[in-house]
Parts: sequence; C-alpha cells; structure tokens
Amino acid sequence: MDSLIRVRMALDGERPDRVPVALGFYRIELDDLAPPEEVGLHRVDVRFVSFHPSPSQSGFEEYVRSLPRDTRVGRMSLLRTYHEWGYHPDLEEVNPLAAARTPRDLDAYPWPDLTSPARHEGLAESVASYHSQGYAVA
Repeated sequence: MDSLIRVRMALDGERPDRVPVALGFYRIELDDLAPPEEVGLHRVDVRFVSFHPSPSQSGFEEYVRSLPRDTRVGRMSLLRTYHEWGYHPDLEEVNPLAAARTPRDLDAYPWPDLTSPARHEGLAESVASYHSQGYAVA
C-alpha cells in the first residue's frame, strides 16, 4: 500500500496497513538527511510543500542570508511569515493587531496579498510530483 492510499484510508476512517507517519519538525528535504533506505524515511508517508514568499520579501531574505552562519535566527519560513504579517517578537509591541478594537481597525491593517499568483507558482507541480511517487502531501 502506498503512502497516499494509506493516508486517504486513515482520513476516511478506514484501517490502513499501518498508522501513517509524518515528520513536521521544519522544512527540509527528507532525502537530504540521508539515503531513505538507511534511516527508514521511506516509511514517512507525508511530504510537505509550502507557498512561495511574497516578492516584496526578497530584501528581507537577502539580509537574513547575509548574517554569519552561526547566527541563530530561526527557520526562514517562520521568519518570512513574521516579516510579512508585521510580527516582530523583538519589539515591545509584539502583536501588530494588539490595539485593534473595531472592524475599522482590521480594515486599516495592511494584510498580505495571499492571492498573488507568485505565491502559488510551482505548487501544483510539486504536489503532483509527490502524488506520482505515491506520497500524501500537506
């Protein structure tokens, strides 16, 4: 039974051959850790894909990548999200919507454009590639 069928069966309330496995520590290509046959990664049923960052974030990413390698700043995907939504945990005012009290306050917030076609480029192809290999995708 391949991983995609295993996950679908479990989600449908049926009994697959075993419990599906997903590793979601942080974004990393599992095959880059070690050859799958050596560490049992072939038993991981779910592969992860993510949206592309907003094109407006290229300067931010360049800055983060320019930091010395031993500078601990966190995962790039999490930093991108923080930056895009205006969340800066190092500042006193952590939550950019902390002062919002009315719908008008929410309307005034500069929401990220989640519908930008650039965010979705290649996403369908990545999902189709994993599906063709028999994996479920999150």
